Amino acid sequence: MEMVDTLSFMCLFADNKDKEQIANNIKSKTKRILNAEKTDYFYVGKYYKYSFWFSEVFYCLVITLKHSLTIGKTDLQIIQKTTEEVTKYFGLNTKQMKVEKLSRIDYKNDYKIKNKEERQIIEFLLDIAVDKIGKNYVKEIETKEGFYKVRYRNKGSGYIEIIFYDKGKEMLQLARRHKISLAEAKKYKNIFRTEIRIKNRRLNYEKYKNGISKDIGNYYNTIMAKIYFDYYINKILGSEKFYRIDIAIKIIQKALTLKNSMKEKLCNLLKIINKKGFTEARESYKNKKTFREHINKLKNLGISFLTFGTHINGKKVKAESIENFGVMKKDIINNKET
Repeated sequence: MEMVDTLSFMCLFADNKDKEQIANNIKSKTKRILNAEKTDYFYVGKYYKYSFWFSEVFYCLVITLKHSLTIGKTDLQIIQKTTEEVTKYFGLNTKQMKVEKLSRIDYKNDYKIKNKEERQIIEFLLDIAVDKIGKNYVKEIETKEGFYKVRYRNKGSGYIEIIFYDKGKEMLQLARRHKISLAEAKKYKNIFRTEIRIKNRRLNYEKYKNGISKDIGNYYNTIMAKIYFDYYINKILGSEKFYRIDIAIKIIQKALTLKNSMKEKLCNLLKIINKKGFTEARESYKNKKTFREHINKLKNLGISFLTFGTHINGKKVKAESIENFGVMKKDIINNKET
């Protein structure tokens, strides 16, 4: 499935009569590591395009698949192939280990950056985007290691993580470290990626709160990916096209459905968000309901509440608008693999 990046299975076998044999086989093919608190050990290893994490205390094996193992595969094909490869590697049989329950799944959307200016626009838009989602998911901006990354997360929660980053530059870093080939890295040239990482605690929440089991079939589909993208990405970016602020203001001023007084309010709101960011603009409103109404009026005009300036880094911006880089492509929504 095109929209799935990382995918992990969790195999629990504490109740298996062969648990000691299974554990010993896994330990023989992995390396023992002391945890961060230096209170216990866990085991890690790699085989082909699979990575392993094993806890002897809980008899729990986590299997993480590289993206290439899921491309063009159905959920049943992934289960079958993973089961065959992993049990063979650890010298087990398929009755001793069931590979079916997820511990993590990452949904992704890739946007092709057209030029240097557009990359600067994307970074500017993320800079002024909301600083916090809900009560706990705080925005962090990173520029280390030569590429730009924004993440929204509740540290240590293990629920959800939303990330925007320059995939092309990240892959070049990996190539420089000789972890991948330069040819592989070049496949991602100018790709800006949006990811929503659904972690084990969120999967457990969905299981016990909403009755959605952790079976891969419940999550390995575009419907579930779209549900998460619509909910989280819309809170950060909206779903509308991004306009240069002078163009957005012209659209508002030409709107026949708005009174002049409302046009002025909406133009002022765009200017505040553009200058001070979404969070500060929201806080400037005494009535939060009024703020939401104004945001919705912009959406109804097809304008994102995030705009970019006429100048960025002292240079005049040529682009009048760019597509929303966080919105799922229609061919993916229609379940057409690209």
